[in-house]
Amino acid sequence: IAPGQAEALEQLAQISSGTENAVLAPQVLSALKSADDNGPARGQLHFALARIAGQAGDEDGFAKHLTRANAAMARLMPYDAGADARLSEALMARFEPGAEGDRPGDGVAPVYVLGLPRSGTSLTEAMLGAHPAVHPLGERIAPGRLLAPLIDGGLPFDADARAAFRRGETESLPALPEGTRFYTDKMPENYRLAGFLLAARADARV
Repeated sequence: IAPGQAEALEQLAQISSGTENAVLAPQVLSALKSADDNGPARGQLHFALARIAGQAGDEDGFAKHLTRANAAMARLMPYDAGADARLSEALMARFEPGAEGDRPGDGVAPVYVLGLPRSGTSLTEAMLGAHPAVHPLGERIAPGRLLAPLIDGGLPFDADARAAFRRGETESLPALPEGTRFYTDKMPENYRLAGFLLAARADARV
């Protein structure tokens, strides 16, 4: 229906084998020729081409396309270091070091794996997930989505808000294998949310 749809091509490149991506590459290059400079399409297509080049062992092509992808996305989402620092300080000011979280939640307990991208979060989750009582769930977006309205609105994380967060997070979980006592969430950006996550339930681990 839309053979040049940039997001679909990027995602397809990420899940396809090198052989499949060699066939996909001309389609991505064709889409790039007509990509709109004002949206994310150009960046998404360069990310796809970086993946394809990396699979093919083309280090120069990988670096070139990744650089162009990052530059395109940076234009859309410019980084404001001052605003970022103010947000971090405001979030940290909400919580006292060593404060106890609410009672343990019902059911399985979360283990949050935090860190910078490419710092070993996947390896850490794989090691934890090797235990029969731990089920790895990868990078979950539920905590961030649940907390975003509260953070953006400067609302208190009081008992009602914490209870609502626990319910929302539990409802967002997939079916877990019998015997699961913990699940892992390795979304690196949850480092900003650590205060909320630990305040919401005493059995959460980071």
